[in-house]
Amino acid sequence: MPLFRGASSKVILASMPLRTVKAIYGEHAQKFAQASLGRNWDEAKERLRVIRNAGFAVTQGEVDPGMCGIAVPLFDPAGLIVGSLSIVIPIRHLTAKFLANAPQLLKQGTEQIHWALSLGTNESKPDRQSASTRQAPLGTARPNVARRTAREVRTGRAATKRVRA
Repeated sequence: MPLFRGASSKVILASMPLRTVKAIYGEHAQKFAQASLGRNWDEAKERLRVIRNAGFAVTQGEVDPGMCGIAVPLFDPAGLIVGSLSIVIPIRHLTAKFLANAPQLLKQGTEQIHWALSLGTNESKPDRQSASTRQAPLGTARPNVARRTAREVRTGRAATKRVRA
């Protein structure tokens, strides 16, 4: 995955500490410009600020021609950027409704991942329970997870069930 092109890369860059991004920019200013991230540091900083404030990035054809990428940042329990969650679809299937809903759905996915990552951050002695039986730390609630059975997906019947793990 290229560091400066695509929604996943851009949302990660936008979520990194400014000092780190400035150091990267100092070494790769030309690549920032080629990726439409800015021809100088002030432009790059502003473009990344816009992405950071939006909470997601959308790109079209930057990595693969004819494809649209939508990505949101993924943070660890300490609030540091560790990656992104993204979806890539053909531009011809992109609708205004999908574009309006996808960032929020991706953000819900990052909440689930963030919750799972937070399980290992309990300050007490780590336990040896498997992730499937581990309880959430006190004071945290796992969001409801919408799950569908394989038969429901295959047949398109039955409503999504809400379960708690």
